[in-house]
Amino acid sequence: MLDMTLSVAGLYNYDNRLFDQLALPDGYNHDDVVSNILMECAELEVVYPSWDAMRAAIGMWSRSMLWTWKKRYEVSQVEYAPLENLKRETTQTEDTSGTSDGTSTHKIDGTSSDTTERDLTRGVDNQSHATSTGDSSNTNWRNGFNDGQTDSDGSDGEASTSGDTTGSEDTTENETTTRNGTTGETGENTTTGKTTGTRNFTETTHGSIGVITSQTMFEQEWEVAKHNLVWDVVCDFKRRFCILVY
Repeated sequence: MLDMTLSVAGLYNYDNRLFDQLALPDGYNHDDVVSNILMECAELEVVYPSWDAMRAAIGMWSRSMLWTWKKRYEVSQVEYAPLENLKRETTQTEDTSGTSDGTSTHKIDGTSSDTTERDLTRGVDNQSHATSTGDSSNTNWRNGFNDGQTDSDGSDGEASTSGDTTGSEDTTENETTTRNGTTGETGENTTTGKTTGTRNFTETTHGSIGVITSQTMFEQEWEVAKHNLVWDVVCDFKRRFCILVY
């Protein structure tokens, strides 16, 4: 006589509310998980042959696994360069604020006086005196040298002349210039202000530090790609509720 066993599919077919208490974190689709559990574990015998016990056990177990499944999902959503092993990001934020209030006074008041006096006296005293005195005579001979006459008999004479000349010149020039002025300037400046600002600075460094070859990172990334969030939940369920003895 064969012992009767209950499988996952048998309990679900008895009442399809078997997985109503299955708790899943955000990012998982409830129907996809249940469908894959039924497909993978349909004929496997369950450790709790009671439908009520199995339903309650699924609810308690799933709630205890929420943190693990949530962390798996968060890690799977991290964006990174598959063949880079360095990523560093530095963010700096500066907040500046201040108030300035001040008064400045600028005043110039004064009198300027400028007097220029020039006395240009130019004197020229020129006095000249000239006197000429003398006798002059001019004798012109009209007789021949062998006519037997004396010198005075045939000559003409001219009277002597004399004179005095005197002159003088005086020049005087005066110039006086006076300039007076007054300059005044008065001003007042008042400045009031408030400054507020925020400065954000972000620096990102990425690449490979060279200790791991690109081929090694490729193989590791290949293994990462084998992970499947839904399939991991199915495997967790299979190990926990199915009897794996054939």
